[in-house]
Amino acid sequence: MTPVIDTAGFPDGGNSVRRWSRAVSKATVPVTVASYGAPTMEGRMTTHPLGHLLFVTTDADPQCFTRSRRRIARDAGQTEPFVVVAVVGDTGAVLQQGGRTAELAAGTLALWDTERPHVVDFPRSVHIKACLVPRRAIGVRDDELERVTATVIDADGPVAALVAPLLVTLAETAVDCPEHVADRLARNFTDLVTTLIAERAAGDVADTVGSRQAQAWEVRAYVDRHLGDPELGPETIAAAHSMSVRSLHKLFEGERTTVSRLIQRRRLEECARDLARGDSGDGTISGVARRWGFSSPAHFSRLFHAAHGMPPSRWRDTRGGAASSDPSAVVDGPLPTPAENDRVTPRDPRHAPRRREKRNRGPSVAKRSKTVDLTCGEAATHGGLVGSRDLRDSTHGLMCFHAAGERGHGPIPASAGECGQEGA
Repeated sequence: MTPVIDTAGFPDGGNSVRRWSRAVSKATVPVTVASYGAPTMEGRMTTHPLGHLLFVTTDADPQCFTRSRRRIARDAGQTEPFVVVAVVGDTGAVLQQGGRTAELAAGTLALWDTERPHVVDFPRSVHIKACLVPRRAIGVRDDELERVTATVIDADGPVAALVAPLLVTLAETAVDCPEHVADRLARNFTDLVTTLIAERAAGDVADTVGSRQAQAWEVRAYVDRHLGDPELGPETIAAAHSMSVRSLHKLFEGERTTVSRLIQRRRLEECARDLARGDSGDGTISGVARRWGFSSPAHFSRLFHAAHGMPPSRWRDTRGGAASSDPSAVVDGPLPTPAENDRVTPRDPRHAPRRREKRNRGPSVAKRSKTVDLTCGEAATHGGLVGSRDLRDSTHGLMCFHAAGERGHGPIPASAGECGQEGA
């Protein structure tokens, strides 16, 4: 015989809501029921066991089911923990758990954990089909389950599209299933629920990571747009993006930098570019520093020297300098074109001609005390030659390479006048 709770069978008089609450708690999980109306109410609940599962169908007047922390502590050891999987009827519901609130429309699939405080509210009327799955039977971690509870699950998803209709069908037919079929169906349904939770939990993590990456890119773009503002800092950036300073710092935890260091590095990069171009604004180095948000010229000079190995004045005078510098300092701009009759004098031992030359060897480029011999027409390191041609056919052969050393692009042959583009 199918267990049924029906307020129509309650004795006349008394508080039917209290009787209903006690009956529901005994048949499923201990809860507190609050009615939207008078002490009397109408409702009907049927329960159908299927193997280790319990399917529950409820139709009743508007009410709210609450399982509090105190109630959970009082029932500890006496009530088995369950994960409730439910399909909401046409009147909808509101589910609260773990600090989240999910508004459940008609046909929505939802889950909640009976061992954590929760509220399931039906402000219009109760129409719901649910399945109580023992927590011990679901092979997911607690943190995975926590990410999925009290969320709206799209019934059109690949796994949810199987779970929702099967739940409804089993809630209506479980009473007629033979025992050996019931056990198999129970195991299969539990496996589907486990897969659904794992799928949703993994998707939630992916969405979170993607959201953080998007926020980090937005912050970087904001920093670039406001580098010239001396007040730019974690506080102003956090306020502009409606987040706390702590949340802002967490965006960059895995990027080996901080927001303040990001701002400083970007300012130094832009100052290095302007100085190498000879674009000093008002004619002074302090003018470049002010343009990019440095309020103290002395502080700027110290930071610049630490990053590039030379003071900004030498960097400007040598158009980027010849000394080693921090790889993050990127300089672009035109490279000098040698005159046709220019010759390198052998006074500098670095340019002394080799005694023995190998055949079919192209020019050499010295980078960080390493000499790289390039065969004419050969693809350069990191991506190949741009507009490749045999260097022997070029009268004015220039070797253009990224000022950042090995991290940049390889040598690029170009005729006179073809250098000077960004990234050359």
